[in-house]
Amino acid sequence: MKMKYIEDLKIELSKTDLTDYEINEIVEDFQEMINEALEQGVEEKDFEAKFGNPKQLASELGTEYNEKQEKSEGKSNMRFSPINNYNIQIELCNEDINLDVIDGNEILVDFKGVKRIKDYEINYVDSSLVIKCPKKYKTNIFNFKGKSQFNIFLPKNIMVDSINIININGDGEIKELIANKFKIKVTNGDYRFFDCNFALSEIETVNGDYEFKNYKGEKLSVSLVNGDLKLGNIILSGDFSINTVSGDVKINDFVCIDSFIKSVSGDINAIDFYPENLTLKTISGDVDIKNSDKMKIIKNFKKTTISGDIVIR
Repeated sequence: MKMKYIEDLKIELSKTDLTDYEINEIVEDFQEMINEALEQGVEEKDFEAKFGNPKQLASELGTEYNEKQEKSEGKSNMRFSPINNYNIQIELCNEDINLDVIDGNEILVDFKGVKRIKDYEINYVDSSLVIKCPKKYKTNIFNFKGKSQFNIFLPKNIMVDSINIININGDGEIKELIANKFKIKVTNGDYRFFDCNFALSEIETVNGDYEFKNYKGEKLSVSLVNGDLKLGNIILSGDFSINTVSGDVKINDFVCIDSFIKSVSGDINAIDFYPENLTLKTISGDVDIKNSDKMKIIKNFKKTTISGDIVIR
């Protein structure tokens, strides 16, 4: 009867306007509830009394989902009101992600080109803004057609503790943000950072290109495979480390304490790059550093290369 109840519910749900994704979600939820009920001693013959008649239940759920869809279709944004410091957790697939600041005390999440916003998880809970894409997109990310966009505006006067972004193909711009910790992991998307201040930053990408301009922080760690990196007007009170396979790195006006650069075949070109201590390791990548301020010197310099040229002048 356990399987019959589930099968009956699935048949009735298939008669509604619900998508296969929504039906599977409902069935999975009821399966979990039935398993818990069995553990608590509920008999199979009492399932209908406890959970409802499958036909009536499917009708009610179909109506509820449709009402939710109608309400969500009329929206173009959501607002949340953090009280104290908060965190941001974003896990999307193909959507562009743009973060900026605004006056006021509210978080504004604006979305464009999103066909079914109700499929996303967007909420503010336990001092965290959470935005996640539908499960069905995660299983079909490379066949996804169309581009949607999330524009997230954060209040200037409320501190962000941490920002964690995971994305597959989406691009993004991050402007004027201040946070204690920033971490981003992207496969193919390109990201640009302007006028940001992150104490600790971790950047990881496969094919995406990154650009940092007017950036301040304590530590910055970057991992590239094929993507390129541009850094301009950077001030770090701590360390800078970068590990690139074939991605190229361009640096202009950069100050830090310790810098560790490792490259397989990617080239490093720097103008006015002033770490106090610099360690370079390359296989075939070339390194060219041109510094104009003779008062700033690299105190300790270590280099290891197989076939790449390393020049500091």
